[in-house]
Amino acid sequence: MIRTATAEDRELVRALCLEFNTEISDLPWRDDDTADDLADLERKLAEGGVFVADDGGIAVISMDGSRRGWLDLLYVRPDARGRGLARALVREAAL
Repeated sequence: MIRTATAEDRELVRALCLEFNTEISDLPWRDDDTADDLADLERKLAEGGVFVADDGGIAVISMDGSRRGWLDLLYVRPDARGRGLARALVREAAL
């Protein structure tokens, strides 16, 4: 099931974000911005811009006005891949 994340999902949201950062690491010449990423994630969680899948996936969006948004993060845990979960997360975030 895919749903808008709530404050009760904070630990899951943080864990998925950190898993993404571990799997897709920054380039070696970039400074570590994990703390900034997590602070931004907290703000988006409060704004309703974070979507989670119970199977282990996350989509994070930023809205630019009422009709245009940006997909900031899309991640599906390796064991949940290949089943259309990313597509379903994007679809839910776009609604």
